[in-house]
Amino acid sequence: MKSTLNFPALIFYMGCWLFLFSNVVAHPFYVSVCQIDYNSDTNSLEITLKLFTDDLESALIGNDAEELYLGTEKEVESADSLISAYIVKHLSIDVEGKRQAWQYLGKEVDIDATWCYLEITEVPVLNELKLSSRIFLESFETQQNIIHVAVGKRKKSLLLDRGETSGILTF
Repeated sequence: MKSTLNFPALIFYMGCWLFLFSNVVAHPFYVSVCQIDYNSDTNSLEITLKLFTDDLESALIGNDAEELYLGTEKEVESADSLISAYIVKHLSIDVEGKRQAWQYLGKEVDIDATWCYLEITEVPVLNELKLSSRIFLESFETQQNIIHVAVGKRKKSLLLDRGETSGILTF
């Protein structure tokens, strides 16, 4: 039996596929991922923070910043300082019970994600980390912040959200 598809049916099916595809492109979940690696050779914490670029811009604009145009030729000069200030306000790391100051090293912008790089130096020993992340919690009700920590071959993770914004990992 030969199957045929008339023009109105073809338009209907193409419309359905377009609707489904458009929902896939806009991410329906809100998440950040933070990877922290302890480098025992340099006694430092190397931190990579992956954020959805549109969420980052939305959060920064919500804090009275102008349009940033991240990753484009029109990116504003103050983008790095605005991002760094936002992260300082929303991410804290305590090592052995002491709050740490980290250095913002820079960022890379992919199509959908912005990768921010941070470093904490002079960490001779790492037995306990207290991590607090309130990234995007003021912007998105269902925001989740995942933190992965690697100390040598030991790896641990935290899932933080509005109900639990901080946690402690011991190694």
